Amino acid sequence: MNTEFDVAVIGGGLVGSTLAATLASNGLQVGLCERMPITHHPQPADTGRAFALSVGSSNLLQAVFSQNVLAGQGQPINEVKVSEGLPGQGARPWVLEFKAGDIGCENFGYMIEERFLQQEINSVVSLSALVQRLAPTQIVRTEVKPAHISLFTDCGDELIARCAIACDGASRALARANGFRFHKKDYGQGAVTCTVRHEYPHDGIAHQFFMPSGPIAILPLPGNLSSVVWTESLERARYLGTLSDAGFLAELLPAFGGFRGQLELSGRRQGWPLAMSFSRQLCDQRLALAGDAVRQIHPLAGQGLNYGLRDVVALVEVLVEALRRGEDIGSSDVLERYARWRRFDSMTIVTATDSFNWLYSNNNRLFELLRLAGTTVINHSPQLRRAILRHAAGMSGDIPMLLRGEMP
Repeated sequence: MNTEFDVAVIGGGLVGSTLAATLASNGLQVGLCERMPITHHPQPADTGRAFALSVGSSNLLQAVFSQNVLAGQGQPINEVKVSEGLPGQGARPWVLEFKAGDIGCENFGYMIEERFLQQEINSVVSLSALVQRLAPTQIVRTEVKPAHISLFTDCGDELIARCAIACDGASRALARANGFRFHKKDYGQGAVTCTVRHEYPHDGIAHQFFMPSGPIAILPLPGNLSSVVWTESLERARYLGTLSDAGFLAELLPAFGGFRGQLELSGRRQGWPLAMSFSRQLCDQRLALAGDAVRQIHPLAGQGLNYGLRDVVALVEVLVEALRRGEDIGSSDVLERYARWRRFDSMTIVTATDSFNWLYSNNNRLFELLRLAGTTVINHSPQLRRAILRHAAGMSGDIPMLLRGEMP
């Protein structure tokens, strides 16, 4: 087993695995530390979750992996409709409608189930000669040296890398062990996600319906399937998790509505409590954070994975450029370039999702008027609409090359 690497990536989820594969495709030797054992199943397990990949994220995956996974298992998002109302009463008249043509794109990206995306990424990682998967491996301690960082595993092994990237999700064990501080806010809400089969086609349209208790997102999947992300009060979300499939579907129908005909559940359900948390600090000596190890945001905009992938592309571009210049890729100067690139964007999405949830998750008449005014302004301002959409698509600001589908 090799124990010396250019980069050690801690966490083998979607962000960590994508980072490992992308670094390796640029010639870096990567140690990928995964907490769970590696399993090989011909049919990936259904997790009940799906992700909305922005245009930029789709470009990244197609550049590093292949177009096959999106062409075969992905569903293009052609249009997005945002509305609000009360369960069982339908939407209020003011609706925001966004079409991909508003930003000159064929679509807004793709919806894809987590199991298919993780399977595609894992297969590429496993075939890479420059990625060594270390699993099951838990990093319990680190020591920063002048020219490297030492990572000690729960088995007593020592791994040596020029820098380490923590992608260990919301647990943030490595970040906390190294003194990173996180600001947290509990929403008192829970999310339930599932897949439903419906009678009428979705035509690639994604719906976001805001209710006082929280939003429900209805997101198109291949065929007559949609992924549902339903936010409710934490108590009610826990109650929904105790119901049988028939009981859950009876509760879902009033919130979902009848615009797609008859519904039936397809696959498993999953639920979790919602909180916002973030670190303003993105790096320290020879250590940087990416993905959920940096921030957790409300799922109402479906941007969690996209922002994790933006971390990936910024990190890769910074590290590859530093390597070509002969710099120490783990130095504070190099990692701080990544932090400066990502800090403002990271804080923007944290603030935006928190504010939207606060503004919409109530039935206050004053807030209702504010929402109506905001909807009117956006509907009558093509430039503002375009700016919002381009940012969500990962196509605004200082765009890393991989978000444009180009290797650095």
